[in-house]
Amino acid sequence: MMPRHPKQSASERLQRRSAFSLLELVVVVAILAAVSAVVIPRVGRSLSNLRLDAAANQVARDLEYARSTAWTQSRSVTVVFHDALGEYELSGVTQIDKPGQPYYVRLKRDNQGVDGFLSSFGGDQTVVFDGHGRPDSGGTVAVRSGGIVRLVVLDPETGKASVQ
Repeated sequence: MMPRHPKQSASERLQRRSAFSLLELVVVVAILAAVSAVVIPRVGRSLSNLRLDAAANQVARDLEYARSTAWTQSRSVTVVFHDALGEYELSGVTQIDKPGQPYYVRLKRDNQGVDGFLSSFGGDQTVVFDGHGRPDSGGTVAVRSGGIVRLVVLDPETGKASVQ
């Protein structure tokens, strides 16, 4: 069978067809919509989990910071949790990057997606590290976002904090 335009090369025929048909565009848009319907909710959940993990790790690092400050400066350091506000403070400790300003963390406001936390250290919301870095009690901080919770555990013997 002879080509329709025997004098045109294959590249010339491709150059003439420079647009997509409406059917091709509809198919591509439908595929993108189907993939988006599956991917977008998963990405949202992943971001929420990442924010929650970051918040729990921040609490654990700050407890470790309070412990090491107490030990290196041979003085007591108190960490006070304000559960209703989603905030906590390291009494007598200043910000590392802002000398002279108290170490105060507004976890609920600063980490989007974190609803708050619930802390318990020997029946109250305060833990005191002595001059050797030992806590007056162990305890937990449950950081929550939606229905997901990350638990920060403070070991009563060693004073080390870990996220579970």
